[in-house]
Amino acid sequence: MQDIVRETSLHRATIYRLIAKGEFPRPIPLGRQRVAWAERDVEQWKLRQLDHAAP
Repeated sequence: MQDIVRETSLHRATIYRLIAKGEFPRPIPLGRQRVAWAERDVEQWKLRQLDHAAP
């Protein structure tokens, strides 16, 4: 999660809110209390954000 917060500049709660709304990639469970995100999914999300922000 720390890497995702750093990578997106979003707060942890915001990320989970976006996940719940289907607007951010879902994490992949790795274990009991561990998750990860596929780098390509996060990169695609960032590109979509840039596309929406461009004039």
